[in-house]
Amino acid sequence: MQQVVSPETTAGNRFELFTLLCQTTHFMSRALGAELEDSAGITYTQGLVMFAVKYTKGPATPAMIARWMSRERTSVIRVLREMEKQGLLTLTRDLPRKNRVRVSLTRKGEEAYHLAEEIRERMIDNDIMAHLSDEEHAAMWTGAWKLRAAAATKVGPRIRFPFP
Repeated sequence: MQQVVSPETTAGNRFELFTLLCQTTHFMSRALGAELEDSAGITYTQGLVMFAVKYTKGPATPAMIARWMSRERTSVIRVLREMEKQGLLTLTRDLPRKNRVRVSLTRKGEEAYHLAEEIRERMIDNDIMAHLSDEEHAAMWTGAWKLRAAAATKVGPRIRFPFP
């Protein structure tokens, strides 16, 4: 792999770095999405929903999934309904709170999730992120959290993140 030396920081190359981060995220998402569709028969977004259902503490709800994915609840509900039609998950009304819906994976959804988890581990952990040294990984982690926090202040208080 070619060694890249970061240039001196200027206003112009800050935009170039921003563009590079956007492109990197896009390419990684597309690569993972293509593999999920080919191997597990699910879209990238459906994979994110499944990961959100598994990673949320307690029963998953559309609002919790939307927060985890940093998406609007209405767009997540559309995806959830489509996934329910495909037999990947069930949407169940909460008896004590009838306006609340619980989301759970079906057996078919669990199978797709486990395959997606294997793909995620292989592609992200071994194929893509393995290109970073431990020091680069730590620097990226620190920088990504700072940039995420700064960007989050621009979208307003409605966005609440499920992890630190």
